[in-house]
Amino acid sequence: MGNKTFDNYIKTEYCIFLLIFFLTLPNCKQYSEKEKQHKSRDNIINIQNLLREIRFDSVYFSNFAKIYPTRKHLIVSDYKSLTNHIYLFDKTNFKLLAETAPHGQGPNEITNLGHIAVNEQENAFYVTDHGKQKIFAYHSDSVIMNSSYKPAVKLNIKEQQFPNEYIFVNDSICFGTIMEPTNSGFDIVTAKWNINSGEISPMKYKHPEIKRKRISFAFSKEQEIYVECYNHHDLFTICDLEGNLKYNIYGKKWDNRMSNETRYFGNVAICNDMIIASYSGKSRLSGNSLPSEILVFEVDGDYIKTLEVGYNIVGLYHDRYLNRIIFHLDDAMQFAYIDLDEIVK
Repeated sequence: MGNKTFDNYIKTEYCIFLLIFFLTLPNCKQYSEKEKQHKSRDNIINIQNLLREIRFDSVYFSNFAKIYPTRKHLIVSDYKSLTNHIYLFDKTNFKLLAETAPHGQGPNEITNLGHIAVNEQENAFYVTDHGKQKIFAYHSDSVIMNSSYKPAVKLNIKEQQFPNEYIFVNDSICFGTIMEPTNSGFDIVTAKWNINSGEISPMKYKHPEIKRKRISFAFSKEQEIYVECYNHHDLFTICDLEGNLKYNIYGKKWDNRMSNETRYFGNVAICNDMIIASYSGKSRLSGNSLPSEILVFEVDGDYIKTLEVGYNIVGLYHDRYLNRIIFHLDDAMQFAYIDLDEIVK
């Protein structure tokens, strides 16, 4: 091969290399100081034998049940119940204390059960009825003492945008998630809500690569953060309470495709100085994509450990008063808990 021919060959190969490099460059994620990538989460600890089963007294619950820990009680709701939708239990022995919110169309009945929000300052809980388009207020002690208790209407929501789930910050301000219309449907976004005035202020940070947002969220007044865990992306986001990005945390399966084929994060909770989230990473076409493990992070998103629960997790709830995690399971046990002290050892 002559020198001229060889030079032309080298130039051609170099041009091909540059072409491939620049074509693939847009697909290479460039991480900033506010973005972290977890290439491995391999500190795995099996905690199955540490779970303590909860046997709720006298009641059978469907897989639509949700748990709301309060200072004194456990409130359990069941969307599918055809009798009463809400049950109050003693937190120490799980004995039934009261049941309320009968299913139906009549006065004091619940037509289409939605979210329950606990207001500890008033020793009350608020129940959304999507059928009647109202939020009802229940006083916990009155529900226990009076089997014929009648709730008060807290808010009419017929013509108002309101969070589909929310947490009280104080008597008037709540943090929650709302459905925000988009050109292709809707996104789930975190927002502040003034329950008295009805004013809603969506948080300003939006991930630029997410085309359809489906999340679970957690809020901490003490840590001054909220967390958004993405259901169909290997991503969670940490922001301050004004909606400013602190960190985007990417798992090794991260991509920006608009698809619900894979289930990633389930519920998330901020527990003291840790973020705890259920995680699947399995295809929804597999027949069982429910999470069976929880990931534990620092509040800045740094990975600590993976806890293998050994059961299919429907829901995960933080009881900050007893410092424990309560699980709703779709397995041999339906409900269980573990003390956080055993997790952080």
